[in-house]
Amino acid sequence: MTPAGAIVLEANDEILEAIIHEEGDQVSLEQKHEWVNRRQNMSNYRYWRLLCRVESEAETIEAHRNLFLGKRAFIDRQDTYEAERLLTQGMTTMEKILGEWPELKQEDNFREECLKSVVIWRGCKQAQGEEIPADFPLKSLWDSYPGEAQEYSDLFRSLYGG
Repeated sequence: MTPAGAIVLEANDEILEAIIHEEGDQVSLEQKHEWVNRRQNMSNYRYWRLLCRVESEAETIEAHRNLFLGKRAFIDRQDTYEAERLLTQGMTTMEKILGEWPELKQEDNFREECLKSVVIWRGCKQAQGEEIPADFPLKSLWDSYPGEAQEYSDLFRSLYGG
């Protein structure tokens, strides 16, 4: 409940007008909108709505799966070729998702998963005796967060050498 009465965070004008009428027409539609906006801001509603939407898409689920399986192929079986294949698939999809939803670059867990995947992918390339190509999936994210990329690279080296 707000000073303007009841609100619904995901409401259109029709719903808000029905609430206003049900409450005796004591506030304006603009007042309802103001309180919806305040509550959305206070709870970071738009961010969580976006994250839930993106994370529930089959494409995102598959990308997470490929990144996870790629990491496991590298860490558990030292299968650098399978790891590289899975990581490349996952990284390519994540790059597409970030293109559609660039605000996810600000989401710490999403960004960390992507950057750590690049670190392991680079480790696969190096273990195979290959050079890191000038362009690769998630390179723009990698280049945008050099401090984090270095931190994860250092952690990788401390755990797996190289």
